[in-house]
Amino acid sequence: MKAEKDKKTGKWLIQYHYTDWQGKRRKSTKRGFATKREAEEWLRNFLIVNVNIKMYKKWKIKMYILSVNLPLNSTQKVVSYL
Repeated sequence: MKAEKDKKTGKWLIQYHYTDWQGKRRKSTKRGFATKREAEEWLRNFLIVNVNIKMYKKWKIKMYILSVNLPLNSTQKVVSYL
């Protein structure tokens, strides 16, 4: 994940990998930054927001599971999706 200059436009672009909401790794590119610093700052903010959303979803699932309190038989397994 590094910022590089676009040869056609002369502006900065950044290529990065992230994990989407389904758990799949994705590759993406964001273009059109005026400076390298601006591109790297955008990436930092994107990753912070992406991590916070994942943490919130995990917390929400955990709270739901705890609130339901389903009785389990000895043959049932608890599958952790977190």
